[in-house]
Amino acid sequence: MYANGHVLFVREHSLVAQPFDPDALELGDAFPVAEAVQHNRARSRGIFSASANGVLAYQAGAGEEARMVWLDRRGSVVGPLARRAPSFFCTVSPRGDHVAFDDYDPESRNTDIWVHDLQRDVTTRFTFDAATDVVPLWMKDGERILFSSNRHGKFEVFERRQAERRRRSSC
Repeated sequence: MYANGHVLFVREHSLVAQPFDPDALELGDAFPVAEAVQHNRARSRGIFSASANGVLAYQAGAGEEARMVWLDRRGSVVGPLARRAPSFFCTVSPRGDHVAFDDYDPESRNTDIWVHDLQRDVTTRFTFDAATDVVPLWMKDGERILFSSNRHGKFEVFERRQAERRRRSSC
């Protein structure tokens, strides 16, 4: 990211700033700005932002494992939700009995959609394509999930029925 005369990036969990002159196309010496900055594994991007006037915001806690938890209306943790955690996005089904989320698997180097059944406390894979599948969104009927995928070369919206996942996982 470029802001306030500097290129900002994360290197080994440190937020680093490097002076950059866009007219001369010259870089200065990089220096650390903050330590222990979280990053999005699926997108290889640090979780930070900067404004043109120099305000910098970042999410601390590098190395901590992300987790999904239930919160009560006061914001207190009620308990864990699923063993996997979303890389980017999660959504609760209209009936409140399932959670769909995307998760990056470092082993396969791929992001897929997963569904967690809250009543049975079971998480199952919903998409199986080698492409990147992200941002699940439940339809009102609670049976279909829309998601974004680059399986045809660019990101497009796809739809899949929850029943299709059940048939495939039961084989």
